[in-house]
Amino acid sequence: MEKAVIRSIKVTAAAQRLDLYIKEAAPVTRARAAEMITSGLVFVNGAVRKKPHGIIRPGDSVSFTHKINEKTAPAAFKTNLDIIYEEKDFIAVNKPPQMLTHPTKFRESDTLVNAVKQLYSGSSIHAVNRLDRGTSGIVLIALTPEKAGELSKLVMDKMVHKEYLCLVHGKIIKNGKIEKEISKGGGGVKFRDTVESGGMRALTYY
Repeated sequence: MEKAVIRSIKVTAAAQRLDLYIKEAAPVTRARAAEMITSGLVFVNGAVRKKPHGIIRPGDSVSFTHKINEKTAPAAFKTNLDIIYEEKDFIAVNKPPQMLTHPTKFRESDTLVNAVKQLYSGSSIHAVNRLDRGTSGIVLIALTPEKAGELSKLVMDKMVHKEYLCLVHGKIIKNGKIEKEISKGGGGVKFRDTVESGGMRALTYY
C-alpha cells in the first residue's frame, strides 16, 4: 500500500541543484530524488521541474509529492541504543561504528533505522542525516514525516552544525586547514571529488 506525503518548502538556503535539495528535504537517496523530479512530482514556484540538475535559489517555493510504500517499512532489530536526546517526535542517537544507518538495496535488517523501529514500533522512522558504516556519531531520527521535513529544512538552511573527528597515521608538521567544495564524481561511479563551484562547502582543520 502506497501513501503520498505532500510537502511545500520555501527555500532559504544558498542556491543549489534541485536533486540535492530534494534529497535532503524528503529525505531520500539522490537517485530517488532524481526519479521524483523526472517523474513530474516536483514543482518550483508552481511549475513542474523535470531536470534534476536545475538550480533553485533563495526565495523559490519548492513542493513535491513523496510516495512511500508502507510494505517496505523496516523490520525491527533488537539491540542496545545510546539515545542521547529524546522528544516526542524525534531522537538523537549515538550510532556505533560498523553499523549501517539504514538498509541498502540488499535489505539488511541490522541497521540503526531497524533498531529504532524496535523501540518505536508505531512511528514512521526517518534518518535525517546519515553516517557511513565505519563512522560513529550522532544521527537525528524523526519519528513523523512532518518532523522529518522540519529537521531536513534546518539541515538545508545550515542551522545544524556538524563536526567530524578523524584519526590519522603519520606526523603532521604544522597546523592548517583545507577548504574546498565537494561534489559527486562522474561516470556513474560513487566517489567524491573537489570542484571549483557547485559543490558542498567543506572545511577541515588539521
